[in-house]
Amino acid sequence: MGIFLGIDLGTVTIKIALISDSLSDHILRDVSNQVHIFQPPPQKTKFRTKTGITNLLVTKCFPLKGDPVQATYQLITTLLNFIPPDQIIGMRSCGSGGKLIADIIGINCENEFRALANGVAALYPNVSTVFEMGGQNSKYLGLEKHPETGIIGIADYEKS
Repeated sequence: MGIFLGIDLGTVTIKIALISDSLSDHILRDVSNQVHIFQPPPQKTKFRTKTGITNLLVTKCFPLKGDPVQATYQLITTLLNFIPPDQIIGMRSCGSGGKLIADIIGINCENEFRALANGVAALYPNVSTVFEMGGQNSKYLGLEKHPETGIIGIADYEKS
């Protein structure tokens, strides 16, 4: 299949998440060994989705230094030195600068609440409350599993 690339462009930092299926896992493993821009992996880096087992790799947060477009360009360029572009089969952005980058690159911008809910649901399906402290605001999410479908969704939310 390939790799999905998610850009979280906030008010002061940027980070990128790479998600692959088991067929492309070797690419994430290779890039994580060659490039020292990644966070140590969380306890759970493999998770099950509707399409199968998926793997996760997340960069460290990098400061924007007042230029979100340049910071995004530099981070994506660094990654593309190690990931063949034809292996990237999807891209999304989120965050306060997500729409800016989405418009420039020509990708979709994902709702931040939805992105948080989907990530937490995939990695930690038993978690029902999320607090996220960002550079611009804070978020609260109450998550709930649908009794019939079992899909985890947003039951309540608040943004400061």
